[in-house]
Amino acid sequence: MTQLTKRERLDKLEEEIRDLLAEDAVLEWSGAGLPPVGTECEAVWLELPDGGDSNFERVIIKGYWENQVWFCTADGEDFTHLLANVDFRPIPTQAQLEREELTVDLLGILPFCEYDESQIKELAKILYTQGYRKPDAGMLRRVGE
Repeated sequence: MTQLTKRERLDKLEEEIRDLLAEDAVLEWSGAGLPPVGTECEAVWLELPDGGDSNFERVIIKGYWENQVWFCTADGEDFTHLLANVDFRPIPTQAQLEREELTVDLLGILPFCEYDESQIKELAKILYTQGYRKPDAGMLRRVGE
């Protein structure tokens, strides 16, 4: 059996550490429960005096303490908020983003119909599943037409 030099052992250890860090860097979160520390997800926080914002923003979860969460936004700003005032969701897929865009378009097209927002979201889901997309011109079309 050959003996490794100190340098070879150090190189091997550094490689193992890099592999472990790479495994930890990509944390998957299904949306159930709270996102684990290190997870990149989307959050909206609701504790502003005006009721907060309704736009989800990309964040990285840095930690939890008692009833608070610590996270960092995409622009590097750190926040701590009460867990009760923050909603989390996994980062949407491209298909989910397109479906959300379709929902917004339908809400603009159908403002005076007798549909509520949940019905319009369901309609957008059905249309998207059937191949309808929003082209650059802004009118709905079916993919392949």
